[in-house]
Amino acid sequence: MQNNNFDNNIEFIKRLNSETKLTLWILFDRLKYHKLTVGGFLPKKYYSTVCKSLNISDSKLRKGLSAMAKLGWVNKTYTGYQFQSWRLIPELYDVEIKKLIFKGENKADLINKATAKYVKKNLLKQFYTVNKKMTDNWLTNNAEAKLQESDYTLSVRHIASIFGFKSAMTGSRIEKRMVKKKLIKIERQQQEVCLVKDLHSFHKANPELWHHTFIKGNRVYRRLTNNLIVN
Repeated sequence: MQNNNFDNNIEFIKRLNSETKLTLWILFDRLKYHKLTVGGFLPKKYYSTVCKSLNISDSKLRKGLSAMAKLGWVNKTYTGYQFQSWRLIPELYDVEIKKLIFKGENKADLINKATAKYVKKNLLKQFYTVNKKMTDNWLTNNAEAKLQESDYTLSVRHIASIFGFKSAMTGSRIEKRMVKKKLIKIERQQQEVCLVKDLHSFHKANPELWHHTFIKGNRVYRRLTNNLIVN
């Protein structure tokens, strides 16, 4: 059930993101559990204080609440808004979640945290697959340490696809943000393919690698998928 809950949390974020509702969900979560929201009700008289504490504009708050009301996430009253149970929202997207795992102050923050946990889970899966002949005790005792070695990888395209993005460039940006936040480390991988004088012939024989090579000195190298190290 724990693994299903993790996967369902990821799927929920993916579906929200694909429908451009992820930022709205984060606002819902931050407002619902704000200290001035009592019993799931946020009075109008506290809007200004809430905006200051969350560092958002009054316009953003009101537009967000209005959008939530149209989606059925909150109910508007004369004196404020009543928030629905958070469990209702995943149900609207046909996802069953027992416990929310990921929270963030904004979209980038949430995706960074969720992606980092997903990457770790995926790298652990690679570790167990590679070492499947080892004993359970050995696997348990060595898993965390082995993730500090640069033996496992995940492509930026895969990272992008976790939450429904299609561009490898987006995956690369997410990867860089995780590095900046010290959630992961990267060990770049490369492979020497030819000398500079042979570059034209190499690209003619391998046109699909045109954008995956670079020159260093008098040699040409191919960029490989980065190895990832989980902090």
